[in-house]
Amino acid sequence: MKENQKEFKALAKKIRQRRKQMGWSQQVLAERAGISRGYLSKIETAGEGSSFSIDILFSLSKALECKPAELLTQD
Repeated sequence: MKENQKEFKALAKKIRQRRKQMGWSQQVLAERAGISRGYLSKIETAGEGSSFSIDILFSLSKALECKPAELLTQD
């Protein structure tokens, strides 16, 4: 198992939940964040190789209209 897999899964869940709260498809969020839908899908499933840059985290948080910390905070 990847060293930070638990944290990536929690982050993926937060991104997916927030996107659904906004009523958006993966395609809509991907377009707003400037990434491909396929890449967003990999992020949201937290699969192997799902790590991504802080730049992408900032883009996703802006698109989701929240602070990056809200996505990183674990419940």
